[in-house]
Amino acid sequence: MRTSTRIPGIIIRAMRIEDYDQTAALWGATREIKVYSASDSREDIQKFLEMNRDTCFVADADGQIVGTILGGFDGRRGYIYHLVVEGAQRGRNIGSALLEKTKVAMRMKGVEKIHIFVPMHNNRNSVAFWESHGWQRRADLQMMSCTLETTAFMMAGTPAPQNKA
Repeated sequence: MRTSTRIPGIIIRAMRIEDYDQTAALWGATREIKVYSASDSREDIQKFLEMNRDTCFVADADGQIVGTILGGFDGRRGYIYHLVVEGAQRGRNIGSALLEKTKVAMRMKGVEKIHIFVPMHNNRNSVAFWESHGWQRRADLQMMSCTLETTAFMMAGTPAPQNKA
């Protein structure tokens, strides 16, 4: 799979778990990532990559990770998480190249619709990016979440196990 966008000094390639330290540092340094959580641990990202080997990519600038995208497919819909480009590298079409690479990979899996969760507050640049690529806000849905570990044990009437460190 090749993307038609060529960016001097940047290689878009599959993300590997060996990229984790750099990608986690990039996510942590990006103010738009407000949903950085325990599910972004090395262990959980490794599981995610094992399930979605061909839909997760990094932008590599001579060994330095300057962009990431996690694309997931649940068998019905595609989801994109953590499309991030280092601040100094923005405006070079790196985000667009990462997005296109993931969209092509998902098309090859038969995905017809992809969802993205965009933080609601102080995020005009991210919203503008997605809208410029043809994404539309959904007025008919509201996202709701449930932490299964806690909820499942609460419903069973037993104490939840301690969270992993």
